[in-house]
Amino acid sequence: MPVGTCRVQVLRSAADWSHGVLREDSIQQAYIGLIRESNHCIYIENQFFISACGPDQPIENQIGTALVQRIISAASEGRKFKIIVVVPAVP
Repeated sequence: MPVGTCRVQVLRSAADWSHGVLREDSIQQAYIGLIRESNHCIYIENQFFISACGPDQPIENQIGTALVQRIISAASEGRKFKIIVVVPAVP
């Protein structure tokens, strides 16, 4: 039987409407940290996955950029690496 370890983090958002916080980026920072530290794969399941990677974009989060950087890093190291992003058709 295969044995291994897995680091998992469940995230929940907080905002002005839900928690009285005007600008909160702990989820973005958690995503970016986990993406940078990942070894073999990344699995993201999010009903509203919105990100951008280029300059002058209306989307300000850096999750897409972190994914691109992780892909480039794995490719330059010659390592197998997978990213799976699941977005439901109907939120």
